[in-house]
Amino acid sequence: MKIKTVSFVLAVAGTLGVQGAMAQAWPSAKPIRIVVPYPAGGATDLATRAFANSMGKRLNHSLFVENKGGAGGAIGLEAVAVAAPDGYTFIVGTAGNFAVNPHLMKQSRYDVEKSFTPVCMMALAPVAMFANVSLPANNLSELIAWSKANPGKLNFATDGQATIPHIGGEYLKLTTGLNMTHVPYKGSASATQAALAGETQLALTGVANAIPHVRSGKLKLIGVAGTDRLSLFPDTPTLIEQGASGLDLGSWFAMFGPAQVDAGVIDRMGKACRDTAAEPDIRETLSGAALEVATSTPEQLRDKLRDDLKRWGDMVSRSGVKAE
Repeated sequence: MKIKTVSFVLAVAGTLGVQGAMAQAWPSAKPIRIVVPYPAGGATDLATRAFANSMGKRLNHSLFVENKGGAGGAIGLEAVAVAAPDGYTFIVGTAGNFAVNPHLMKQSRYDVEKSFTPVCMMALAPVAMFANVSLPANNLSELIAWSKANPGKLNFATDGQATIPHIGGEYLKLTTGLNMTHVPYKGSASATQAALAGETQLALTGVANAIPHVRSGKLKLIGVAGTDRLSLFPDTPTLIEQGASGLDLGSWFAMFGPAQVDAGVIDRMGKACRDTAAEPDIRETLSGAALEVATSTPEQLRDKLRDDLKRWGDMVSRSGVKAE
């Protein structure tokens, strides 16, 4: 019995020794690949490239970004889920493909909690409601009153069917009595343009494309759909403050590896990510795209994902939104 116990201890020690050696040797074998599950040029791509550049310098190793878009991010996630857990493949996922899509895409070949290893939160992307200047409503209560007095006349544009803004808009209707009809567009820029041109009276979308038009007086900011006011418009209450309880639609960008990546590798990758998030240049770069830097430990990211899966599961179920 004692021999077995000693053998077991030696075996465990040997395994830990191999893992420790791997973490010390990493990175050395090849460049580190960071997958973005969307086409180049979007906010996720911008944030990832900014982080990758700085993290590469901190790790004294080459990092490169690979865009692998399609199927709402599922193609990129599938590729990383089956990648070797050797510390040379990671992915930057969003709240949409990690916390929302699992409730819409039931046939995924991966489990977001079991197939990936959390590394670090990177950024937050606020979602807000904007109105055409001709709409005689400047806040949520006025918007609800106008929609009830004019049933069937209020339309809201979003980034598309079954996106975070679409789900949030349907949830808002249920919880506040707001009478409005969804009009899906292809992306945030198109949704913003729809409200700007008067094709719809409202746009519920990311803030990057709309902010310049709010500044110029061509759109009105009704409120951000999150827990914090927009730093650029601190006097405008959030939709939650205006009575839309629980309407936190802000997306996040975060880095994950495949399951079973060595803990030492995750620690070093996570530290490089967190240290990068503290750089003023990174904050300035992301701010230019209306993103806010955020960071976390792997454990905090795991908890955030678990909480958001539960919260978005409830919102998807209550909203009745289905994927196309």
